[in-house]
Amino acid sequence: MSFTVNTLIADINAALPSMDATSIDLESFKTTGIAVVRNALSAEQVKKWQTLWDAHRQDSRDTTKTIENENNPVERKQVPDELFELRKESCLLDLLEPVFGKNIGLYQKRFVMKNESISHPVMLHQDSGYHVGTFEKASMFLALKPVNEANGGMFFYPGSHLFGYLGDAGGINPKILPSDWPVVTPELQPGDFVLMKSLTWHGSGPYVSGEERVMTDFIYQNASDPSTREVVRGNSGWEGSFLTEKRSEIFTACRSSKLRQIRSVLDSTT
Repeated sequence: MSFTVNTLIADINAALPSMDATSIDLESFKTTGIAVVRNALSAEQVKKWQTLWDAHRQDSRDTTKTIENENNPVERKQVPDELFELRKESCLLDLLEPVFGKNIGLYQKRFVMKNESISHPVMLHQDSGYHVGTFEKASMFLALKPVNEANGGMFFYPGSHLFGYLGDAGGINPKILPSDWPVVTPELQPGDFVLMKSLTWHGSGPYVSGEERVMTDFIYQNASDPSTREVVRGNSGWEGSFLTEKRSEIFTACRSSKLRQIRSVLDSTT
């Protein structure tokens, strides 16, 4: 059997209608690398988590412009532990079981936020180049506030995960793909989420107007992945892996260390 880009695009377009539902269509997810799940949280649950977020933001309003991570300004990890309990919400894990099985591990937990102070777009990229462990990971971008194009909603290139790991990390040139490659920017209501395979190409537009854009970025995987930080469902799996706890010690020499050495030389002469 032979494959062409045109047949792949046709397969992706055929799978797109099943991508958006109230549960994860496994065949569509396999083809597109994306699932848009509606009403994953009840109205009561949404209110609970919004109230916790709003209280956190009110407490930290004087540090609105503070950036935790210069390399990724939208990242928010310095939030109350109570907010991170959302990662273990049973109704969310129920939806993930068909994807990861009964033993579900967590690789990363953080929130991602945009507003008038943190408004820049995020380049097209894939996450796998920044990870350790296997490539069978997926991010849950669950909306706590409405998400749309105006307030910096995310865009995705469905099917791009099928190209695998690209061999480096950084901004991807979208012109490498045919001009008719599908791109989707799902609008989310609070309680909806996008589940995205970590190999999928994605980015986000600038914040222009509207409510503050607030989403989770919880990365799940099967708990047998040695990079698992925590088993959130089931009774079998890795926890406290050296891959995550001692990540900076894995290499004795690598591209990153060489870049740091070059940077130190440049900084010392300017």
